[in-house]
Amino acid sequence: MIQRTALAAVFVSGLIVCTIFDQDLWRWLKAAESVGERDWYRLLRIAGYLPTWVVAAGVVIGASGGRLIRRGIALAGSAAVAGLMAEILKLVIARSRPGEDGQYHYRGLFSGFVDGSNLGMPSSHAAVAFGAAFAASRLFPGAGYVLVPVAAGCGLTRLLMGAHFTSDVWVAAWVGYLAARVCVPSSVRTRAWSAARLPA
Repeated sequence: MIQRTALAAVFVSGLIVCTIFDQDLWRWLKAAESVGERDWYRLLRIAGYLPTWVVAAGVVIGASGGRLIRRGIALAGSAAVAGLMAEILKLVIARSRPGEDGQYHYRGLFSGFVDGSNLGMPSSHAAVAFGAAFAASRLFPGAGYVLVPVAAGCGLTRLLMGAHFTSDVWVAAWVGYLAARVCVPSSVRTRAWSAARLPA
């Protein structure tokens, strides 16, 4: 109970900070569109593409000779659930993308179910990336040290394009965390990669 309260406090505090500085950060982080042609940008951006994690899950399952099928499914499933949760939240919150002025534009709660176009809160791509990263960190100890920063990088690509506010990415990260907690229960977690007993 105490842990959940602490996590909720961190989420709310972070959201408040992001909201205060959203417009300034949007103007500061927005880069030239040419950045989208850089290889590092593409690498980070594709972390928010669901098929990336379907392929990764296939690698996990194939490399283990089918021994890690539950973990492979959990990895891809967490990314998918996070993306779905983000899409639903977009329809509920109904806040438009920054646009050209970098200002908040709310359409009214649940109005996204009437018109779901151009909504930004939270970022679906960042949610997918964080859902996979947090799931991997629960499934394979040490993986999070690599993949969570990659997921954060995916969120950064959305900011560099001016497509989202920082708060969109912050909420997406927590959506990904919740998805991982749901899709990777304690019964599926492993203490060490060596426990997989990969074939030589």
